[in-house]
Amino acid sequence: MFNVQVAQYRGTSFISKCIKWITRSEYSHSAFLINGETCIEMWDEGLREEPSLSIAHTPGTVVDVYSIEPPLTSEQTNALILSIEKDLKQEPRIKYDFKHVLTFLPLFRVFSGEIRKDDTKKQFCSEYVFRKLEQVECKLLNVDAFKVAPGDVAKSLRLKLSYNVVTD
Repeated sequence: MFNVQVAQYRGTSFISKCIKWITRSEYSHSAFLINGETCIEMWDEGLREEPSLSIAHTPGTVVDVYSIEPPLTSEQTNALILSIEKDLKQEPRIKYDFKHVLTFLPLFRVFSGEIRKDDTKKQFCSEYVFRKLEQVECKLLNVDAFKVAPGDVAKSLRLKLSYNVVTD
């Protein structure tokens, strides 16, 4: 049995600070945490699986870990894990969408729908988390996945803060 949680990073690097400023949020990154250990995240080289929340993140970064409430059913959890595993094996892998992050700036927000509506070949971190949960009928918010910033994910009433950790 798998336990799936959502990890929300309060990044401290220059890029994280820029993301937090652009999105007007305390969070700079979103990821899945599987069984309290394995991190599935969209990173600059694309979708990746890491044995820890800390890999490649600035030491001292606070990560808030959210539980999904009500919990996913075993069918939803299995479907989510299978979908993530398929994405990790897919070639080419899903790439990080650097360009679309700019659409969170007010000047570009107007054009966000014209830049990309539903390109699943390129995604950013919070979009990936949101989209994967949506695929197993766990809708976090009533908005299009490509418009969801890391801070928006944490606003969902389906997520409850469980604990936080500090990266090493």
